[in-house]
Amino acid sequence: MTEVRWPNGARCAVAITFDVDAEALYLFHRENETRPKTLSMGTYGPLRGVPRILDLLDRQGIRATFFIPGWTMDNWPEQTREIARRGHEIAAHAYLHEQFNTLSPDEQRAVHRRSQETAERIIGRRMVGVRPPGEYTPETLGIVHEMGFLYDANLRGDDRPYRVKIDGQTTDLIEIPGHWELDDAPYFLFAAGTGYAPLRIQSPMAAYEAWTREFDGYYREGLCYVLMTHPQIIGKPGRAILLEQVIEHIKQHDDVWFATCEEIARWWLESGQP
Repeated sequence: MTEVRWPNGARCAVAITFDVDAEALYLFHRENETRPKTLSMGTYGPLRGVPRILDLLDRQGIRATFFIPGWTMDNWPEQTREIARRGHEIAAHAYLHEQFNTLSPDEQRAVHRRSQETAERIIGRRMVGVRPPGEYTPETLGIVHEMGFLYDANLRGDDRPYRVKIDGQTTDLIEIPGHWELDDAPYFLFAAGTGYAPLRIQSPMAAYEAWTREFDGYYREGLCYVLMTHPQIIGKPGRAILLEQVIEHIKQHDDVWFATCEEIARWWLESGQP
């Protein structure tokens, strides 16, 4: 395996990311419009989870990437602006958390346009990165590239960034892959009777052991560690402690580059990495 050359001699890159789904996660399924208890699980994210996470990141001196549906920006504008005000990257996550494998190519384009228009109105700038929810269609990455995004951050095929191939041609669209074992949902998301997640919520220590052990492996091989979390999940009081402990474990290593996804993608592109 070719060793990656990270900035300033860093051994590996670390991106801490958050999907601020809020109620949009549930409203995409119309039957949830009349389910206050279900919707309240989404409310918790921006109402309580985001402020707790922002304070944690301030304490640790880390800038993160927040993938936010346009609906969340529209309905939680002050929280969205506060994320940006504190220096974090805001990236696209559809409008109403639409599942992209259910959308036609034109529908996918319309969702991207709507989310970008919302970002320009709420935070005053366009987003350069995207994490489309759910599975992709064969056209999804081509549309992401066509619409001018710098990077996509949702595939699973590597543990380093790479330039996406579209129709057999290598492009300047950067993929920043993630993995389920570095996602908080498999450990903590409780969705009884939906088939969406396990019924058993695991201990924070299970996630701590997995996330720190994975980091140790990524560090040894000089890779790109992407932690994917959700404020409505990781933003709970005890789990926020878990997140901070994971960050402190990582910071025991001096030669780690904490970066936003945008910083990683721009560096990958501008440094001529494959």
